[in-house]
Amino acid sequence: VRHGYAHEETRNLYAAADALAQAADDSRLLLLARYGVWAAHHVREDVGAALGVGEQMVDEAARRQDLDLTMMAHRMLGTSETMAGRFDHARVSFERARALYAPARHHGLAISTGIDPLVGLDSYQALAMVASGHLDRARALTDAVQQALQADGQPVNAKAYGYWHVALAAALMRESAKAGTLAEGVEALASARGLSFWEASAGSVVAWARLDAGDPAGAVTGMSDSLAAAAATGSGILGGLLKSVLAEALAVTGDSAALAMAEAAEALARRSAALYALAEIQRRQGVVLSLLRPAATAEAEAAFRRALATAAEQKAHFWELRAATSLARLWADQGRRGEALDLLAPIHGRFTEGFDLPDLVEAGALLDALA
Repeated sequence: VRHGYAHEETRNLYAAADALAQAADDSRLLLLARYGVWAAHHVREDVGAALGVGEQMVDEAARRQDLDLTMMAHRMLGTSETMAGRFDHARVSFERARALYAPARHHGLAISTGIDPLVGLDSYQALAMVASGHLDRARALTDAVQQALQADGQPVNAKAYGYWHVALAAALMRESAKAGTLAEGVEALASARGLSFWEASAGSVVAWARLDAGDPAGAVTGMSDSLAAAAATGSGILGGLLKSVLAEALAVTGDSAALAMAEAAEALARRSAALYALAEIQRRQGVVLSLLRPAATAEAEAAFRRALATAAEQKAHFWELRAATSLARLWADQGRRGEALDLLAPIHGRFTEGFDLPDLVEAGALLDALA
């Protein structure tokens, strides 16, 4: 817990435990050990390997006809499917895990795995809901996480885990003040307990909130430091997305290094198969190009179009709305108001919730201006 699942010592311990569990044919030990092996891949952001472990665990649970293994396997698989941008598959896995979760039986896993499986399930289903555009449902899930963390006896790691994921979801929805406040709380808790992984993870969300609050220089410093600290623990979780936030912050300050950082962000996401926010990473490339090469509108347009295509393929409607809004703004500035309206209106029209969030507000205002 202190150094994180991705730390070499932690990985080696779980690999040894997994071998022992298989040799002893012990289902309970296998659940705990295989979760640790999976979590190491997850935190390192080796999404392909994490998916493989999750799929193997589902098969093993079916072979053993073990409901505890089955519940945990689908929770793990749904998380990895979310990180891979397979949101329809993740929904099915989360529903299967939720149907099998029994509070009296499974709450004790919070001690042996560091978090209650329901907190993990709610946290990642919320992230999938954000990307899919089910924004009020995402907030309901993060509210449930916060409520669960207020119960007595929650392990420190569970609190750091839960509040960090709530902060992350808030940052994704541009609830920047909430994200920053929660992340600062995790950062303070982790620092006091020597939890280097969570301290670095929280620092990245604090830096992100600084960018949204109008402090790009502070965001550059904070994100650079946090990414370096996370790498020291072996963590790479959401590295591509965080690098894209850093790229945008660099661009706002006028630093041309943003261009290479934006390209590196997409390359990292593709290399690790962490495609959760690929469309958002591509959209931010367009933002960087717009800021640093304002005359080269074709390059920015190409980036926004790639983001739109990726989001449509993944059915990631929130990322699609963001990309459409960015491209519609670009077209409106070029006098292509009709094209901008025709692009944005149907995408915005698919939304049925989250209308108080900045992206929906801004898209609605742009539509009014274009009409």
